[in-house]
Amino acid sequence: MLGYDFSKTVIGASIMVNKRVTRGYLLCILPTLFLLAGLPFTFTTTQGVQGESWIINEDKYFHNFPKDVPVVSGMVQDDFVDGYAVVCGVSDYPGTVNDLEYCDDDCLEVAAMVKNTFKIPEEHMLRFIDDNATKGAIITAITNFSSLMDENDYLFLFFSGHGSCNLSTSIHSWIAESPHPYPDYYSNYFHYSVPGADMMRVHFTRVETEQDVDIVWVGDYHETDYYYDYITGKETDYWSAWVPTDDIYVQLDADFSITKWGFKVDKVEVGYYASPHELIPHNGLEIGIQGGYLDQVLDQVPGKVVAAFDSCHSGGVGSEIAGPNRYIMTASQGDEFSLEDSERNNGLFSYSFLNGFYPSRDYNNDGAVSFEEAFDYIRPTVISRSTQLEYTHHPMEFDDITGETIIQPNAGIISISVGGSKNLSISAYVSGMGLGQMTTAYYNTTSQEYAIQYANNSILPLTRDGFYLLEVDEPAGFDPDAAKVILNNHYRSFTESETRELNWGYTFSALNDADGDTLDDYLEFSLGSNPWENDSDGDGLTDSEEYSYGFHPGVNDMDCDYDMDFMTNQWEIANGFDPQQCNLYTDADGDGLGDGYEHAIGSNILDPDTDGDGMGDYWEFLHSPYVNIFNPNDIFIDADGDTISNLVECQLGMDPGCTDSDHDFMPDLFEYMNGLEGAIDDSNMDLDGDGLSNYFEYNVGTNPSNKDTDGDWLNDLREIEQGTDPGNRDSDGDGFWDGVEFGLGNDPLSKADSPLLHVIAAILLVCIPILFIKLASRNGEKKPFKRPLIPGPRPKHKSRIQKRAPLSPTSYLKRSFVVSSYQQLKPKSRTAFCIKCGGKIMEGKCINCGYTPKGGFI
Repeated sequence: MLGYDFSKTVIGASIMVNKRVTRGYLLCILPTLFLLAGLPFTFTTTQGVQGESWIINEDKYFHNFPKDVPVVSGMVQDDFVDGYAVVCGVSDYPGTVNDLEYCDDDCLEVAAMVKNTFKIPEEHMLRFIDDNATKGAIITAITNFSSLMDENDYLFLFFSGHGSCNLSTSIHSWIAESPHPYPDYYSNYFHYSVPGADMMRVHFTRVETEQDVDIVWVGDYHETDYYYDYITGKETDYWSAWVPTDDIYVQLDADFSITKWGFKVDKVEVGYYASPHELIPHNGLEIGIQGGYLDQVLDQVPGKVVAAFDSCHSGGVGSEIAGPNRYIMTASQGDEFSLEDSERNNGLFSYSFLNGFYPSRDYNNDGAVSFEEAFDYIRPTVISRSTQLEYTHHPMEFDDITGETIIQPNAGIISISVGGSKNLSISAYVSGMGLGQMTTAYYNTTSQEYAIQYANNSILPLTRDGFYLLEVDEPAGFDPDAAKVILNNHYRSFTESETRELNWGYTFSALNDADGDTLDDYLEFSLGSNPWENDSDGDGLTDSEEYSYGFHPGVNDMDCDYDMDFMTNQWEIANGFDPQQCNLYTDADGDGLGDGYEHAIGSNILDPDTDGDGMGDYWEFLHSPYVNIFNPNDIFIDADGDTISNLVECQLGMDPGCTDSDHDFMPDLFEYMNGLEGAIDDSNMDLDGDGLSNYFEYNVGTNPSNKDTDGDWLNDLREIEQGTDPGNRDSDGDGFWDGVEFGLGNDPLSKADSPLLHVIAAILLVCIPILFIKLASRNGEKKPFKRPLIPGPRPKHKSRIQKRAPLSPTSYLKRSFVVSSYQQLKPKSRTAFCIKCGGKIMEGKCINCGYTPKGGFI
């Protein structure tokens, strides 16, 4: 059970009535704190393809570089070093009172620096801004990247947003009061000091001043231009806002007229910052990411962790996660706030961090700016600038990585000593990401001999981690008069290089091109290639071509993959790809699956549906192993046994490996048969508009696409309300549909209340009066002539009598016969009858009733 004590909660500094806050400098919120009791989050799906480790995360897929891919000889590292990054910034918190200004900008700019300066590729970086930067998203990203790393890799973590901590408090008795009443022009202050306190606030038993004119100020100094709270008018039993000070001031200022009772303070609450400290993601205003919990998450990371936090109290988080193989840099100490800088449109610390890795910060001239060197610039810069903004905070560093902390690929040669027989002892370093490679090219210009040599001993680290001592023997068989030492650190499409030249009596000329490959002899010597052979390494590419690609002309690196896109250099060149450009996420066929990944798993880079089965490669990749990119017959398979084939599931966007693709607790088959969305959670929707949710109808067995499932003229919602069976037209079995009974006012659940008697009574009430009237009207009347079916003589020709075309089934008219040419018969053959009584017309008058028609006959 969680315990909570309001008296030990730090009140958010950003909601204090403080001119410093209103200027937008403070980058902190100290919300209500609870103890973190388990952070729920969902791990993203991990897919296995050809034995490799794949992770799918929000439309990005990541892969652990297969480190057993062939690499060139001369490695000076045991393993390839990779890098990953999680970069977060939250400016827009729920509501408006907690919003910040520039944290989203910090995130975007740091992400760009991670890509361009640290060289971590975009496909190895997840960026979370505002409402995407949730606890679950951040923790899941760290966890998933951890599964791709080994002990040599780097994880960089950056967060810009609110920070918080706990507050341990105690109450001190203190009486401070104005005269009662206070006089005109009264102005006096009182203060209470507790050295070492972090926060203080005062309790007023009573305040009564002239409203909006006479004011009681509370702050950290008796100058009212800067205050944290003020009271005017009437208040009783009132606690002031927290003031970040160890000496709190209370001051009353009155004007020249209308005085009141004044004020009285009876106690002071003193607070000290304490663990746990927190980073506050978008959904963490109540419970953030506590340092202790983050420490447990980072324990899963097998490699090195490098982190930078720009938030209030971030030094406390840094101290709680510090440990072996971790470097942490924070904007402030655990008991300090962190500021935003409105003039620079960044967090104050973030701005200095972005400027901390300029080449000029490389104080030891090793070719790379380490985090330690950057901190030597960042700390004094932040202290100076924050002091100008009238709140000083001090960046902190927790460095538990041996040697310098460098992420970007780096390589350098410190010194070379020549021993007997021109053997070499080379002191060098390789740091950051990538794979180090050292080659030494020996030359005998007299005999035009050339040889490549590598280190003949295991790596011997010097006193400082990352420095190596390599022994290289001269080649057997000739006496070299020149040598070229080349050290490279390859990381994807980036290569950091350093070279050294050794000459024993000969210098190559830039004016000669002995092998005619367009590379002059001195350039070939600089590259470590053979100036007397246009294909120094015999790999099929001329030295000139290798030079244009950035390869080592003297080393056969055709089986290498420097840009780490799962395509060897040889394959990329043969198929028209750039071997120095990472093609993991280029997508030649537009199927959503990167070219590098398609090549790695063997699918067709130029065909979005490799097996031509109508299910795209990317969809089949995402849903492996239930479907297979290379099996055209898996369209007929029903992998999850829900009676829906894989092809139909693909067309509808459903999951072929799950019977409830959208996890809305309605099976795919039910949704498919009833016209629902099997790929979208539509459980709370109402497809047929009958007032019942789709999920409710699934549960009770009604049709979510038909308002009246049983067709009894009573819709499903009304049946549920009335308690009738929505799947049975006649719930009580009395022969009448539920809708009929409900419409007639009968009980559709009771046979005893059948509408049969009502129907009989209604018939009798209608029919008896009609029969009585009919009989009465015929009393004493003469029976009229019976009207013939067809008046007059019937035509003799059958062709003149035609059958009328049958009417449509929806018509209510009867079929009949007509005389098609009756009006064309001669008048003498026509007999007229009275339209009143049916009597015969003679000489223009009815012989029966005397009616004289005005025209026409029947």
